[in-house]
Amino acid sequence: MLVVLPTYRRLEWLRYALHSLFRSELPSGERPRLCLVSNYPPTHDQVADLVESAQREFDQKQCWHVDLVRRPKTLDAIENWYSAIREHAKPDEMVVLNGDDDLFTPWGLVHRHHALQASGADMLLTRSCYGLTYLDSERYVMRDDLPETEPYRSPVELDWPDITSWGPAFIGNHVYRWTRPFAAALETAFEWCHNQEWLDENSRTLMLPYYLPFAVKHVGGRVCGLDSVCAIRGTSLAECIECRYGTRGWNSLFLDLCAYGVLTSPPLNGVPGLDGARRELLRLACRGYAGFFLDDRISRSARRDTFARVHPPWRRFPLDVVFSFRTELTHVLRLRALRLKLALGCFHPMKTTELIEALGKSS
Repeated sequence: MLVVLPTYRRLEWLRYALHSLFRSELPSGERPRLCLVSNYPPTHDQVADLVESAQREFDQKQCWHVDLVRRPKTLDAIENWYSAIREHAKPDEMVVLNGDDDLFTPWGLVHRHHALQASGADMLLTRSCYGLTYLDSERYVMRDDLPETEPYRSPVELDWPDITSWGPAFIGNHVYRWTRPFAAALETAFEWCHNQEWLDENSRTLMLPYYLPFAVKHVGGRVCGLDSVCAIRGTSLAECIECRYGTRGWNSLFLDLCAYGVLTSPPLNGVPGLDGARRELLRLACRGYAGFFLDDRISRSARRDTFARVHPPWRRFPLDVVFSFRTELTHVLRLRALRLKLALGCFHPMKTTELIEALGKSS
């Protein structure tokens, strides 16, 4: 079993991701490997100190083999993540990909391992829990109840229309088996990304995780779903407040528009089972319409060429287009930040170390 944990300038949260990982239950007979990918050269030594400290604190040196990958220069996110998998995964090995601000549930690795072994799938989609907001390096607010372990459920095979209900864009929901079909699917998904050659490489590849289960189906592989919460998705309050749509580095609704373009182009445009996915992506893109003109993360040429190549039928969701102007107004007036602070103020802040302990008790 290989766990790939990429990190980029999030040392405060990486500590908790490591703590949750090293407190996870492990499949019997497995000595798992952690591939910790440091993608910001100035913090390489600090990342090494963090993983060394976490292993020592939880007495995990004999349980885990750790490879620290120090990127000599920062790579685009998707290339960083999936090149690590290509370089480190062994044939037929289970691969888990997790973000540096997301937590592992204590039972998640065992449930994933059992499901992958039982199903023989090339890719597995699981569930995740939202609502974890880091207030600072020591405190958090959890807006949803902590997940509690449930009995292991057998995985189910997923058909084309089922995939989008499993949140495929979030890497914490992904489990791979490094098989020939999965490797072929990964290359296919990259090809679909690079067909949008008018975009810079980072923009055109960021939705690759969303495409991956479709690519596995396309090459004849198997995709299954495991109805178990295996990850808790985290975010920082500063990122939620400062960035449009709560995302630093890219406009998530513009990426939905790009994904709509991929799903309406060959070969996916001929798959009737994706009609629902295409509709939802278009609706989300309409909700970002005004921001496509006002967000400086989207260049004029990228917007112009995407509109010209994708031909989005904006008129299908006129109310969502109107709503996009309201969204931009709330961003400019910082009303969204105020609303979020008020919402979080209803919850009692807790120490993040206590969250890790509480997760252990819930299992």
